[in-house]
Amino acid sequence: MKRIFGIFCALLSFASAQLQFETPNQQLTAKPEDSKLICDFAFENKGTTVQEILAYVPNCGCITAQISNDGKLVYQPGEKGVLRATFDLGALAGPVAKQIVITMKGDHEDRPSITLTATIDIPELVKLEPKTIEWLTEETKTPKIIKVSMHDEKPVHILGVTSSNPNFEVSLKEVVAGKEYEIAVVPAANAQNVQGIGVIRVETDCQVSKQKNQMAFAVIRSAPLPEAAPVK
Repeated sequence: MKRIFGIFCALLSFASAQLQFETPNQQLTAKPEDSKLICDFAFENKGTTVQEILAYVPNCGCITAQISNDGKLVYQPGEKGVLRATFDLGALAGPVAKQIVITMKGDHEDRPSITLTATIDIPELVKLEPKTIEWLTEETKTPKIIKVSMHDEKPVHILGVTSSNPNFEVSLKEVVAGKEYEIAVVPAANAQNVQGIGVIRVETDCQVSKQKNQMAFAVIRSAPLPEAAPVK
């Protein structure tokens, strides 16, 4: 039985290997202001038999995928094509990885044989670190700091900082004008033992509209459960 399964897997691998993508893993760099980015994955049937694409499914709703030649799915030996992925970048920033999974005729339905990956670097002009700060309900509630650094060629200033939850108080400190700031967040006196979450909104004068406003999260949670005893 193991031998039969091994032969089956080898046949699947051979079938998918015949349709080869020139660069299945691509590294892309977007401009901060880009709202969309296009990535082309060129392929060729390098085998001796006809290859048929049954499905190509992005792992994110922000990806639109199209195949050249009016969506041609069947390729004779030697035929070439291009799968074009269009990424809607929205408010994304930093490194993000997106994938498209391709199922070929002959693949097991649960094991598509081809995965295309695009890793996109989107410059962060306004960077918050960390983006989530936490306290335990039993913990002494001392201020915690969110550092804000600006990575634009021009100075970027913070215009305002607010909390969506009155149980969290915020204050702003300018470290280097237009470059570095610190946001101190502390639970209010009446929230010392109250679980909750707040959104810390940061408004700046960044010229790239989609990066102008940023947010972080403040959380008060209960103490973690004790570790379970090992199963004997």
